[in-house]
Order: sequence, then structure tokens, then C-alpha cells
Amino acid sequence: MNEEKVISLGKKRFSQRVADYFEFAKHKTDYRTEILAGASTFMALAYIFVVNPLSLLKEDSTKVQCYLLPL
Repeated sequence: MNEEKVISLGKKRFSQRVADYFEFAKHKTDYRTEILAGASTFMALAYIFVVNPLSLLKEDSTKVQCYLLPL
């Protein structure tokens, strides 16, 4: 039980340091909000990386072949 207390205190101190570094209180945010924002940004970029070349492929296949072929 004593080990659990040490582990939770260690996590709390680390999380507090991260919150202080990024000034969560000043920006009125928390970990959950920032994790969701990061995940949604990642998913949007992943979608763009897949859809953009496919849309260019429909437009003009010669342009996309240059981007897809390794040089």
C-alpha cells in the first residue's frame, strides 16, 4: 500500500510540473482537453494525407505519380 502512495504522488508531481510548464490554469484547460485536441488534430492530418493524393489522382494522374514514386 505504501508503494501505491509513492507511485501516485510521483505521477501527481509530474503532472503538476507539466501543467505548470504549459500554464494550463492560465489558458483555462486541462489534460483531457489537450489530449482530445491532439488526437483530433492527428486524425485530421492523417485523413488529409490519405485523401489529398487520391483527389489529385482523379484530377491528373501524371502529377500524382511524381509524388508517389520514390526517387
